[in-house]
Amino acid sequence: MVNKFSITKALLYLILICLAGYTVFLNTYDRYTLIDFYDEDGVAEWAEVVCYFFASAIFFLLAKKQGFKNIWYLGYFLLCFFVAAEEFSWGQRVLGITTPTALESINLQHEINLHNIKGVQEHARMAGGLVILTICGLIPLSNKLIPRAKDYFNRFKIPVFPLWAAGIPAMAAMLMLAPRLLFGDKNFELDETGELYLSIAFLIFSLTEYFKNKSQAN
Repeated sequence: MVNKFSITKALLYLILICLAGYTVFLNTYDRYTLIDFYDEDGVAEWAEVVCYFFASAIFFLLAKKQGFKNIWYLGYFLLCFFVAAEEFSWGQRVLGITTPTALESINLQHEINLHNIKGVQEHARMAGGLVILTICGLIPLSNKLIPRAKDYFNRFKIPVFPLWAAGIPAMAAMLMLAPRLLFGDKNFELDETGELYLSIAFLIFSLTEYFKNKSQAN
């Protein structure tokens, strides 16, 4: 019998696949329609920020529940919080803060963030890709296929990204890599879609850990 959770997962994938397909279609034939959705401080960016902030809050609660002894939960809290803060430039536009002159001259978007600094942006994307590959790919696959690795993760209480959700960061990677590999250039709208999907993946990760801990407590 198909349970409700399986149906929920299938619906989530269906929605994300349709959104990705529709974005690619509009990006090809009617790019102006995407401007409001993917523009700076648009729906996509704020949805991404909200997902990461929720994920960071959940990881913080999990860390607190364990007396801040699980460094992995603390690490994921800091990671998600940092990414969220970077995405909306640490509240600069919301609070009306002026970018310091020294930073404005080296920041590609002239904002208060680190990932858009000249010479850092592409390296940050590459480093981020390796981190995501490890968290969302290598660790869950090792946990599934290698008994010794699973014992190691359990012993050191390392959170494992849910393998069923690995297709979401995989879709994100395809959206961001395809324009670079096919046309030798990035595509802003597809990059933003990919980043949104990554935020959804980490929110799912945090919720999975929350419900797992809750069931273990009961």
